Amino acid sequence: MVLDGGTLSLSNPAGGTNFSVPLTVADNSTIERVGNTSDTLSSALAIPAGKNLSLSVLGGSLSRSVAITGDGSLTKMGRGTLSFDGADANTYTGGTTVGAGVLQLNKPAGVNAVSDLTVNYGRVGWSADEQIANTATVNLNGGGILDLNGKTETVAVLNTTGGTISGSNLIVPTINKTLGNTTTINSRLVIPGGNINVTSGTLRLTNTAIGAGRQRPDRRHAQYFQRRQPARRAHRRGKQSDRLQLRFRSTTGR
Repeated sequence: MVLDGGTLSLSNPAGGTNFSVPLTVADNSTIERVGNTSDTLSSALAIPAGKNLSLSVLGGSLSRSVAITGDGSLTKMGRGTLSFDGADANTYTGGTTVGAGVLQLNKPAGVNAVSDLTVNYGRVGWSADEQIANTATVNLNGGGILDLNGKTETVAVLNTTGGTISGSNLIVPTINKTLGNTTTINSRLVIPGGNINVTSGTLRLTNTAIGAGRQRPDRRHAQYFQRRQPARRAHRRGKQSDRLQLRFRSTTGR
């Protein structure tokens, strides 16, 4: 079967179905799973460069245990749960966007379920450590949640306009906070020689863990730089002109 635009809708009221029909993605398309059952999609999937495949899980859960390949992108839609399972890494390079529901990252520790990730709405959950490529950029927006669930994740860049991060350890050299919303990080934050740039809104660190798990951006661990534009320029722009940058010099959590 060739997906050359449009939507392929799959359903079985009995549930427990393995949808394994051979599929070829030729253009931007949607695979829709209807119902509130728990099913599996094991068809081979390769997404061509410049194309996007939307996986819409309208309810229940859909397990994807076979690797997704290609140079295109994938979008998770629908209020249900899409779970990336199986022992093989997903190698598609166009990035993943979550627009609704849950994307559960359930590969073995150290096996990449996704690379670059954008979460606009919905939740991304971790079932094991290190599910995202260490070189990846993660974009977290106002309606998004990253639930580390007690796991550790390493990424290269976190760009955020809002949303929440909770769980255990987030290792990221660079965080960029923009726009006027609040981003809350309730995870142990490790900044290995990188920096935090807050240009608008609020970045709230609320980790209440004690000992090695707590946040300690104090004098021994951080440098704070505040740059002010001339008052006349700030008045002309009609907005806050301060730019706050935090540079962490240590990765210790003590």
